Amino acid sequence: MVTDVVAPERLLDGRLKLRHLVLATTIADAGSLARAAEQLHITQPVVTRGLQDLEAVLGVPLFERSAQGAVPTIYGTAFIEHARGVIAQIRQAGRALGDLAAADAGTVTVGTHLAGSNVLLPLAIARLKAAHPGVTVIVRESTPDVLQSQLLLGDVDLTVGRLTPADPLIEQVQLYVEPIVLVVRADHPVLADRGGSADAPGRPDRGGSADSPGLSGRGPSFVTLAALPWIVPVAGTALRRELDAGHAVGEIKRIASQFSFMAPESFFTENIRMQAGLEPLGSLGDLGWYCIRMALWTMGYTMPLAVRARMIRETAVPISLSAEMDFAGGVTASFYCSFEAEHQQWFNIGGTAGHIAIRDFVLPFHGPEVSFEIEQARFETEVCRFHMERHSRRVAVHEYSDSHPTAQETKLFRRFGELVLGGQPDPHWPDITLKTQLVLDACLQSARSGGREIFL
Repeated sequence: MVTDVVAPERLLDGRLKLRHLVLATTIADAGSLARAAEQLHITQPVVTRGLQDLEAVLGVPLFERSAQGAVPTIYGTAFIEHARGVIAQIRQAGRALGDLAAADAGTVTVGTHLAGSNVLLPLAIARLKAAHPGVTVIVRESTPDVLQSQLLLGDVDLTVGRLTPADPLIEQVQLYVEPIVLVVRADHPVLADRGGSADAPGRPDRGGSADSPGLSGRGPSFVTLAALPWIVPVAGTALRRELDAGHAVGEIKRIASQFSFMAPESFFTENIRMQAGLEPLGSLGDLGWYCIRMALWTMGYTMPLAVRARMIRETAVPISLSAEMDFAGGVTASFYCSFEAEHQQWFNIGGTAGHIAIRDFVLPFHGPEVSFEIEQARFETEVCRFHMERHSRRVAVHEYSDSHPTAQETKLFRRFGELVLGGQPDPHWPDITLKTQLVLDACLQSARSGGREIFL
């Protein structure tokens, strides 16, 4: 509730502190007061009081709090944007003062995304170091959206990459033009179409020579190009895009997951999942299935080389079980499934560059979106000084839960109906189902034989 009109003088009366700006941006990034307290290394009551003080100064609510977390209000969104800018400016001021104090010494952090990083950036760094040997250059590679965020926050000083739509606060300078050309063999069919079209004009050939004729005049039409076979990335999920890009995780090394819920006493005597004649695999078939399938999906449905499992508790069916899977290349994956542990459904993918954490990989928490977090901690040491920084990025997709038309389970039934009515089964589904079942059976066999390693 707005108490009165927010006047600029209110923000300059001495009550608004820098810590308030840090607090607001940290809550927005963390998504909850509890996680913000963890990142700031303070207790949650201190965060709550700090937020209340800030909202009292501003006279408007900044966040809507619920059991699911904290979401910025329209006032919060506006304030946080300016708060980030203030923090970035203070950081830049600190760097400027440090560079002035150190004369010709200092650090420049450059972000890059493929374009320009293989030739242009190394040449620029070499020239800078030749003129100013005392300057340290740090290069960070990431996706354009991450680099833009880091630029606005002051974590990087400049970026080198493709010109893309950017925040108005970012100034872009064109360094050079990178042409896109077709490279084909001399007798390729595409050379038969050199006239282009009125709707899809080609471009003059820039690379032709006696030894390499190229495309004379205008390039081929889009119609001709579209009819040719191409190898292109398929439209994937947000998670798959992050994994395939390689910046978030790097080379995958470790996968871990847990799917469990604390069943009531009646569950163990009345539910069909406890009856061996109806669901003989118990928690492994009901919960472990999702853990196995997600691990296989992460690995591109490459089968593990071996599995080892431990039966923690079993009655007529498995109640609690843990397992370990070994994949080629040294990648390992573990999971835990249980009917007698607190409700958890998390999935973690770790690699050489960072890790991705999903808190609700099976049944999404109630709300209008699903999300995951990318963590890329930085660890620096100087003799006995250890400095650990948490750098996280949240990726969200607008998708409602609870059987909404955009929910995954709704899409599942819709896709199933399309396959049945279309009369053209997709071999992908029985293939991945069989792979999941084979791994599941191997886990059960290992668990019932004292954890013996089962090779696949």
